[in-house]
Amino acid sequence: MLRLPLLKSLEPLSIWKTLTPPLKHQHVDTFVLLYDQGPLEAPVRFKQILSRIRQQVRYHPRFQQIYRAPLTPFSAPSWSLDENFNAEYHVRHIALPKPGDWRQFCIQVARLHSRDLDSTRPLWEINVIEGLDQVPGLAPGHFALVCKIHNSLMTPEIPDLLWNLQDQAQTDPALSSPKPASPLTMIDTLLGITRHSCDLALRPLTEPLGQAGAFAGRQWSELRPLVRLVGRGVTGHRRVPYSRFNTNVSSFRVWEGCFLPLDAFNDLLNRLPQVTENDLLLTVIGSAMRDYLCAQGELRNRMLWSLAPLEGQIGESTGHTEPTYTISQLATDQADPLARLASISHWRRERCAPAAQQPLREAPLSTLSPLQNMSFANRELHRHQRTEAAGAPLYNTALIGFNTGSSEHSLLGAPLVYCSGVPEITDGLGLVHLASRHGDKLVLTFTSCREMLPDPEHYRKCIQHSFNQLLQAVDDNPDLESSDAD
Repeated sequence: MLRLPLLKSLEPLSIWKTLTPPLKHQHVDTFVLLYDQGPLEAPVRFKQILSRIRQQVRYHPRFQQIYRAPLTPFSAPSWSLDENFNAEYHVRHIALPKPGDWRQFCIQVARLHSRDLDSTRPLWEINVIEGLDQVPGLAPGHFALVCKIHNSLMTPEIPDLLWNLQDQAQTDPALSSPKPASPLTMIDTLLGITRHSCDLALRPLTEPLGQAGAFAGRQWSELRPLVRLVGRGVTGHRRVPYSRFNTNVSSFRVWEGCFLPLDAFNDLLNRLPQVTENDLLLTVIGSAMRDYLCAQGELRNRMLWSLAPLEGQIGESTGHTEPTYTISQLATDQADPLARLASISHWRRERCAPAAQQPLREAPLSTLSPLQNMSFANRELHRHQRTEAAGAPLYNTALIGFNTGSSEHSLLGAPLVYCSGVPEITDGLGLVHLASRHGDKLVLTFTSCREMLPDPEHYRKCIQHSFNQLLQAVDDNPDLESSDAD
């Protein structure tokens, strides 16, 4: 006799997971921190790192809570304590295979970034990676922390758990007390039962509405490029050409970084007084994109564009203002690096000066950690993209800056030698660069979709070649030191 399985009510978390779409990669901030164990008498043990994280989590109740989806489209989401919270689940220990070089590390970071967070647990994880023995410029024995945190946990109102792990951020236990998350009370239990009962009752209504909204979104996504193209043709707005980086991104990522000599970069700034740091970086990026697209047989004699911050040092914020971005040309129609640099510098001096005089929204950046500042910059970058009319591309790539400050930091005595992140990419913006300073190196990392950039090593070589080409061009023209960049 055929037995039918008994139907039973879904558990609360199952209901939420069923009605809520998977977490998108654009909602997660990933940070990469490298530490040197050379100065230490004994290597740092994983148990020590886990103990430090457990200690700090006690001061960060939000990192012990589960996100609850809103009951209806008109209600707000909520947080509830994870009764089965286990710090060891969120802190993992892995090692690179031999030889443990930079390329292997970048592949591992990209894979960790591509993996979804578990929506049934607190939305963060930290991966301790050992085996970095063949990284250029670093001695064997370094270890890394690759940290993934949901955007909702990187707000100015929530203390930064990652930055507070550093030795310099440790507080005196006598002066502060932990803030444990409050356990569920009887009232919380009754409210939860009521909430999920209403959720089940409203499900026949919310599901059709959600499907109708998804259908309307798909239809608009088909019409959006045509509307944008017609609108730009009527208004005479500049037309940004499509490239392979302006299509829809997949769920797979590539992440790579190029180490450039900081002394050579500063020498260029000294020899070219009319040129800014962003001018040089955009020139290098423009040359690299031109070389890469040319190798793919996709180079068209049209200008590519980039979203870039206003003038200032890499990752520097002015006062208490938000990061401000402007769209800049990359002069990819110029084959000569000096002509490209002159075109970019001249264009930015004329166009960025009026934008820099516009009033900016206030934001207490001085109260944020460097990691929160980078998360803030990521959200501002994509807010800029969302607020504009969508459809035809607004720009072909983007550049953001990251600054860890001038103070030194360490974890359990191991000095922090590298701190960066994995910039976010979205549909229509599949290549984002991040520039940061570390010791005597200028590191230019980039994030892209694996389908758009299947050979990140080749693009990294294009960046290195374009920087060397610019250095050689300036050396061959000593008269530039006393002349204007344009």
